[in-house]
Amino acid sequence: MHQRLIVLFVPLLITLGCQTVKKGDTASPFFPPPNGSTVILHQDLEIPPQTARVFLQRGQTYGYYGFNRYYPWCYFKLNTVVDATQTLRADTFEVYRVVSTEEQVVENEPIRLAGVSLESGGALQTDGALRLAIGGGDGPSTIVQVVQLWLRSEKQQDIRTMVCGGAEDNPSLVVPPSILQIQGALGSIATLKLPEQKDS
Repeated sequence: MHQRLIVLFVPLLITLGCQTVKKGDTASPFFPPPNGSTVILHQDLEIPPQTARVFLQRGQTYGYYGFNRYYPWCYFKLNTVVDATQTLRADTFEVYRVVSTEEQVVENEPIRLAGVSLESGGALQTDGALRLAIGGGDGPSTIVQVVQLWLRSEKQQDIRTMVCGGAEDNPSLVVPPSILQIQGALGSIATLKLPEQKDS
């Protein structure tokens, strides 16, 4: 009798669970922007020398070290790095490819480089490697899940991607940013439009 109840109950739970998130729900982190979306940049953005990126968070621009890694963010990336300031012009970009992936932010395993070994406690060893222990060495690594929107423009061939990340966290808790969070990171600087919104 108990086995028959379990057989009936489990499919019911699965069905109810699937109904909690609707396909295309812009508040869900599990539905990235689809191919065919557009990104409309409303103002020119300056890319600092010797880098190819400019970060956006809560409608403000930041350098690599200025934004809050525990809150959703985005960055525009060019194909080339030069010694002078580059300008990404206001434009409309087509999203032709979407990739969801993760980036490691803090690795608690030591980083090995050629040379000597320096442990987190400061002890110097000569095993042929320099070890830089980040974060104490025993806790979980910190990662961020990102959505890469590959962009195309007839006017600006050097544009590559707009990458948006969720909050930095340990691997068991981290989720990618939702479409609403991406739009919040862009603020009034840029607009992400889904295919069904293009004519609205």
